[in-house]
Amino acid sequence: MRSANCINNKVKSIMQTLWLFIAEIVPKFNLKTLGAFTFASNIDSIRVLEKNGFIKREEFEEDGVLSCYLQVECTEGYKGVIK
Repeated sequence: MRSANCINNKVKSIMQTLWLFIAEIVPKFNLKTLGAFTFASNIDSIRVLEKNGFIKREEFEEDGVLSCYLQVECTEGYKGVIK
């Protein structure tokens, strides 16, 4: 069983990596939106995406597995969020 501290460190590391990725690609490619797919049961990924401004737009079932699509609008100056 993973400790809460280990999970929090993992989530923080993933959030920082996502933020760095977003900060690099949004201005470089002048992106207007970013989208992400994940399994609905992957709560950690959903949490990281939502903390970076992504909003769950759709849930759907594919091959018997519930998945979801999240999206963020890249408004002027958007570079992700670290919380």
